[in-house]
Amino acid sequence: MQLELHNFSRKLIIKAAFIVAFFMPVFAHSVENIFENGVVDLKPPKTDVIYCITANYKGTPNNACGETPEEARLSACNGLSSLGTGHTTEDASRIYTYGAMECKYTGSSIAIWRDASVYYKSSETTSGPDQTQLSGLTISNDETIEQGQSCPNPVFPTYTMSVANPTGDGIQCADPNQINLVDTCNNTSGNTQLNIQVTAAVGCFSQPDGSICQYNAVDAGGGNQYYQMDLEGDCYSEGWPNLDDNGILGQMPPTDGTTCTQSAGLMFCSATPEEKCPAGVCEEGCGYINEDFVCISDIPDDPEPCTENCTPEPCTENCTPEPEPEPEPCTENCTPEPEPCTENCDNSGVIAGLGELLGKGTYSTTTSAVNRSIFDGLFTAEKIEVLKTETKAIEAEIKTFMKTSSEELSQLLKVTPPTSSGYQTRTTVLYGASFDFSLNRMSEYFPLLAGPVMLLCSMLALFIILGKD
Repeated sequence: MQLELHNFSRKLIIKAAFIVAFFMPVFAHSVENIFENGVVDLKPPKTDVIYCITANYKGTPNNACGETPEEARLSACNGLSSLGTGHTTEDASRIYTYGAMECKYTGSSIAIWRDASVYYKSSETTSGPDQTQLSGLTISNDETIEQGQSCPNPVFPTYTMSVANPTGDGIQCADPNQINLVDTCNNTSGNTQLNIQVTAAVGCFSQPDGSICQYNAVDAGGGNQYYQMDLEGDCYSEGWPNLDDNGILGQMPPTDGTTCTQSAGLMFCSATPEEKCPAGVCEEGCGYINEDFVCISDIPDDPEPCTENCTPEPCTENCTPEPEPEPEPCTENCTPEPEPCTENCDNSGVIAGLGELLGKGTYSTTTSAVNRSIFDGLFTAEKIEVLKTETKAIEAEIKTFMKTSSEELSQLLKVTPPTSSGYQTRTTVLYGASFDFSLNRMSEYFPLLAGPVMLLCSMLALFIILGKD
């Protein structure tokens, strides 16, 4: 009994493990980042080595950095605040003139130098100026080496944008033009509009997949604005303000396709793209916000109630038709209306009137054959031969045109099939432009199939595992 219970428990644990293994990818699905899944091409950054050194002159230190140790020492020395400027001193017989102090290299050593000259009053002569090396400068031998990274790398000059390294610390470099081609800043985005406060006329907002899209402030009327995606915008090389931290603009409606909410001076109405985007072009103010289709507009003004000469609103439900007004009875010089004839009616007047109308015109008939001799000269043998000759010339001209057009079209449209697999590039050249019709270009949509396929596999696995005990 204990052995059977142990075997049953082991089978149950194994089945539970299989269920978790198969369903975990389905429920853990998340949006892939275009900078981490290989969609955006990344290149290594430029590595910058910086040397930092401390200089000290008569107890006053100064630290400075440079790309080389020599540059760092010179910068640290020249930055000493205790370096004196030019000045003059005088005694009874001489005037001393000192120039500004300056750091210079003598070979591999650095020192502080200063020009000095002496004016003798008795002889009115000047000695100098002479350069003098000053003592008291010390340079630290402890060099601090700092490494930095920056874009672009000289090897990849177009990769100017810095992005976080998806495989570790530091940064990687990306080409803004290439990012603009593969990001999701298009009319299929789940954020063609934003429900955030408007703080700038143009700004950039990050998407769940890492794309950074440009948005423009749009006037909805009444001085109220909201953000709408600029499909031609560029947030990778332009310095537009970042909108990621902007607060919420208004309250979103329930996603039932009919309900509206009023907030921040705007009307937010839930709608459907089938209703608001005929032929693929959406109405003004309609688009996706966080994957929900919403139309944004100004709040309409309530009409003022009518107080004078008001027309009643027409009936729409359970209406009783109004009776037709009866004609007013005749009171003066009235001619009684004749009673309609129903039996043995006299139609002689009508017949006489018709006869009078018919008598105003004259009519004649004829049975003679029509003279067709006037058409005999139109289709003579000579004219028929001329027509055949002209027809053959037109036929030859059409054949020549068709042959020439076929040759021109073959030059304008070229299809280059792959050498082996259908996943390779299939290039089609049309009017000088190259188009790729291979399955490889649809690779960005393949991840969308992962969830349904994994769910199907999980269901099949459940049937296999739980089907028989």
